[in-house]
Amino acid sequence: MATNELHVVILVAGRGTRLGGDTPKPLVPIGGGQTLLGNQIDVLSRFVDRDRIMLVAGHAADQIIKAHSDLMYVYNADYATTN
Repeated sequence: MATNELHVVILVAGRGTRLGGDTPKPLVPIGGGQTLLGNQIDVLSRFVDRDRIMLVAGHAADQIIKAHSDLMYVYNADYATTN
């Protein structure tokens, strides 16, 4: 059951270099056709309306926005130095 009392901010600006691939960390597959970020959003959506979820994107922001275009975004242009 979702509530309108909460807002959620998810930081998705990281590169995921320690994961050893070219895929941005939020879009790394975790099985069952799901990604790290997709799983977080699905779980959070049980408690918070999707229009209350905001992502702070940086590295590969275009890919992340394309994958979750229904969410709100803030672009962190300084992600490389503030990660």
